[in-house]
Amino acid sequence: MKELIELKEVIEFKEDLKNFIYDFEICTDNIGSVLEAHKQDFILRPIEVFIGHYVSLAYAHCSINTFKIFHPKEKRGFQKLFNKFKNFRYNSELLQMLDIKDEEMDSNRFTSKNDILNSIMEIENNIRDHSDLLDKIHLRRLRFYAHTDPDSSNIEVETLTDLLSIKELAITIYNSFFGRLFGSHFMFNHNLASIESVLRDRKMVDDCYKEMEKLIEQNNNYIK
Repeated sequence: MKELIELKEVIEFKEDLKNFIYDFEICTDNIGSVLEAHKQDFILRPIEVFIGHYVSLAYAHCSINTFKIFHPKEKRGFQKLFNKFKNFRYNSELLQMLDIKDEEMDSNRFTSKNDILNSIMEIENNIRDHSDLLDKIHLRRLRFYAHTDPDSSNIEVETLTDLLSIKELAITIYNSFFGRLFGSHFMFNHNLASIESVLRDRKMVDDCYKEMEKLIEQNNNYIK
């Protein structure tokens, strides 16, 4: 007899994947904010070393979370969940949820196992379309972030654009699958851990230094 997948377990997958993706959102958003600050050409003194270290950690965290979300062997990744939906029997709570016939229910909701399997097939095809990029990030995670590899300098470095592409893929899959399963979506684009307030504070300090330098220069010119 096939193993059983329970509604409770699906909800646990949903919450864990949400946390992985939300951490991803926070990191990429903060990296983008730091890069924008550099474009504006203000000095992040006296915390520029800390900011640089934070950005490096954020890149590493994104790489690690990409692995958690998309690697087939990860116990809380999409593929592990999809394999359960494809190969396990559904428990009574899960079947009951699929069998609900509510006139006000979203017409896009799953109503059968066949609906779920067709959606999974489309999602897996979408993931395969991103396989080159996923392999690139997985390799960095394996040979640079998670382990010390003496040949890691030869590995192609992931860019913020790469990470943003994978993040959007994860969000799209999360909301399309769980949205059709539970009838709700999660808005990932709110950053409760935003670095913006820190950067605004540093910009204010930098502007103050620049004004002081101008005054000193003006006074020196006046004395001359």
